[in-house]
Amino acid sequence: MSNSKNVDSDYYADKLKEIVTDFDKFAIIAALETYESLTLSKLSLLLHKPRTTLLGHIKILLKDKLIEIDSKTSGERWGKFYRIIDNFQQEFTKHRPSLYEGFTGLQDEIIENITETQIKKIMLNRKNFREESGLSIQRLIQHCGFAYFIQKFIFNNIEEREKKEQNLTCFSESDFMQAYFELFSRGFPVSQPIHVMKYASLIKKFLADFLKMTQEICKEIEQEDVADENIQRYYLHVFGGSLKT
Repeated sequence: MSNSKNVDSDYYADKLKEIVTDFDKFAIIAALETYESLTLSKLSLLLHKPRTTLLGHIKILLKDKLIEIDSKTSGERWGKFYRIIDNFQQEFTKHRPSLYEGFTGLQDEIIENITETQIKKIMLNRKNFREESGLSIQRLIQHCGFAYFIQKFIFNNIEEREKKEQNLTCFSESDFMQAYFELFSRGFPVSQPIHVMKYASLIKKFLADFLKMTQEICKEIEQEDVADENIQRYYLHVFGGSLKT
């Protein structure tokens, strides 16, 4: 495996800026971040790209110490698996957990009594928040790009499952976990800034409850000592929209 411990952290931040603007390399990173460890064949299936094209990008990502060969998975399963270098993984995802872990019920109490002046102050502070939390325009490009590739993974997965399901007469637990998707998108009526704040507060409360449940399920899995191959990742994507009047 490549050693990334001696590489300056700024190196990974700079590399991320490069990756965001490179469609194919970003797609590979997004796939590895989502599925943790993949072979060239699986990457080709997910991204609908020739293996020869992807292999060229993989060689560059290996040289740049952004990904490495997953020797553990490669030794346990058939094929050569790739994974993201830990330090680059941290740079790629470092702002996601911190944005949600602080959500509490206190926000609901505040939102009910918030004044117009306080709302204006919140809006004026948004730029500072984006800078402090890492949600700069560069990060937003990264997150939107990541969401785009997740969408492609889902479509490709559904297409492959439809081929498989033509001959199925029943579904296993694994089949259900892999095929369960929820699509939700709609507009909500508002006439005052406080209405938007209430919707936002509800989403934050939901994310806090979702993370709490995640911790409980992780504890349950740990107590039951579930084998790694029987653990799958379930992804929830929530996107806050804008108003059009």
